[in-house]
Amino acid sequence: MEHLGKLNPSSPYQAFMRSRLASEDIEVMTLLYQPLIGSTAVSLYLTLAHDAQRSPGRIAERTHRGLMMLTGQPLDVLYGERKKLEGMGLLKVYKKTDDGEHYMIYKLQSPLTPHHFFHHDIFPVFLLNKTGEHIYKDLRHHFAVTPPDATGYEAETLRFDDVFRSVHPSELKVKSAESKRALSSTELLSTVTEAEESFGFSGLDFDYETMLDYLPQFTRMPAVESQLVQRENIRLIENLVFLYQLDAKQMAELIGKVLLNREEIDFVELRQMARETYQLKESRQPAGLGLTLTHKDAQPDSLKTVTGEPANEYEERVAYYENSSPLDQISDLTGGAKIFDGDLKIIDELIFDYALPPGVVNVLITYLFRENDERLVKNLAFKIANSWKRKGIRTVPQAMKQAVADAKQNESFKQHAKTKKTDFYKKPDRQVKSEPVPEWMENPDWNKEHATEDELDAARKEAAEKLARLKKKSRQKGDDR
Repeated sequence: MEHLGKLNPSSPYQAFMRSRLASEDIEVMTLLYQPLIGSTAVSLYLTLAHDAQRSPGRIAERTHRGLMMLTGQPLDVLYGERKKLEGMGLLKVYKKTDDGEHYMIYKLQSPLTPHHFFHHDIFPVFLLNKTGEHIYKDLRHHFAVTPPDATGYEAETLRFDDVFRSVHPSELKVKSAESKRALSSTELLSTVTEAEESFGFSGLDFDYETMLDYLPQFTRMPAVESQLVQRENIRLIENLVFLYQLDAKQMAELIGKVLLNREEIDFVELRQMARETYQLKESRQPAGLGLTLTHKDAQPDSLKTVTGEPANEYEERVAYYENSSPLDQISDLTGGAKIFDGDLKIIDELIFDYALPPGVVNVLITYLFRENDERLVKNLAFKIANSWKRKGIRTVPQAMKQAVADAKQNESFKQHAKTKKTDFYKKPDRQVKSEPVPEWMENPDWNKEHATEDELDAARKEAAEKLARLKKKSRQKGDDR
């Protein structure tokens, strides 16, 4: 029997599940997972989950003999069904051997939401082949939702300080030492399902558990371990890996460096070190080659709007923003030139401080470049980011629509409305540059016959200065190469 030497009925185990199973989770397990792994595996999962959730601290401690009695299944069957749960990402298994005895920890993972299940690379095809087309369509229809059409609506949700304007400062102070201890507790709490809370990248070639294995021994302190299991910190680390093209070992080394003289991770310094590592790596590459990112996804799957082949030019542009990293985007806009440190810092803050999705950042970068003479203006970038965040802009189409609206509010845009449109459907042209003419001269309403000689001289002078700056910039790039 396959389980012999690995498990025996007296082997103890601990079953742990951080999130409570919702009614939809049970429905997903029954209708979507059960056709793939069978009723026995689903029964084992639900037994472990319910047993853990009714126990103190969400940890159920038993021997495998007790599990055999709860399920009515022999150990070899349980072992086989357990492997199915592991393969489907529903169970993580940890083992410790002491004096020949095996001690197990079973960490149950929440099932995927219906949205994530049907957008998985493998599961939908697997389900279709198991159930047939008719049942598959019926299941998909069962979990489908139709949100209200919000076209033409504006977000009006109030913030805390919009509602509670009369809160006195004393009401926000913690008075007793006991209250302070309660607020500063590091005790882990239940969360929503991992899939719904994640802000990760499905195409990211990075395994968080592998990174933890690479961490130096001196970093294995209770405070650090507590930081590394917090969802927001996991998300931040994954974003750093994506943005600065790091692997699990490199990320672990950076965390180790941050902890050399500390007992907790300083995530501000970690971001700085990740950025410096990227700049050092880029400086060693030949000038003019630009960036070569291999990550498949930029925008999280849950926020993508174009999932198949683009049907038209608009969808092609949306897909371009959704599947490019911000560093790809700025490299395209600059023709593959090196990215300045100041621009890196702006992109870093847009993603980590303002929490804008990468696809939205791509649109924002394009808007800033086209409205500000191919420059990222820090204060303007953060002002727009703050406005977009308040308006709840999370998808690329929302960002494109808002960018056009913002451009129309710009005074210079109003002057050129008849001849110049902000076009987000065409990819940036790296090679062709138009002759630098002052923008106000491009207004068709401006009539040369009514212009004074002084105005014409000023226009010619401004155009000549721009042309000289452009030629100087081109020569500098040629010298760098």
